[in-house]
Amino acid sequence: MNGEPDKTINANTTFSTLEKAKAYVLGTRYVTQDDGEIVCVRDPSQDPIVEPLYSQEYVSALLAELDGMAQTLNVANDATRIWKERALAAEAKLATPVRLPSKNDDEFWFDGAFQVAKFDHAVERAISAAGFKFVGDKQ
Repeated sequence: MNGEPDKTINANTTFSTLEKAKAYVLGTRYVTQDDGEIVCVRDPSQDPIVEPLYSQEYVSALLAELDGMAQTLNVANDATRIWKERALAAEAKLATPVRLPSKNDDEFWFDGAFQVAKFDHAVERAISAAGFKFVGDKQ
């Protein structure tokens, strides 16, 4: 490599080959000059700190991977929001009890005989009115 950064790019490049630092620098820090310009200066007090420098190709690949992860996270957050809304709606529906008709109501009795079919239909109407489905529901 003779001290020159590797400038070749091929389609078989992987992170394992990209992640190798292209160069190293001794400790530096940023300072603001009197004219307001921010510059990077050598800082001998940070000499034990050796900072790796990476190729633009590697940094771009990491940024693309990060962007992909951010998009995946957005999709997951949207799905979570939808499921939370559905759970809240279901909890609200379940919080209100279904008022079923009483078997003792006069409308279910005819000549001293209990009208089972009429009572069943009244129960089904009450369940449907509360927004629930039941076996045999035609909706």
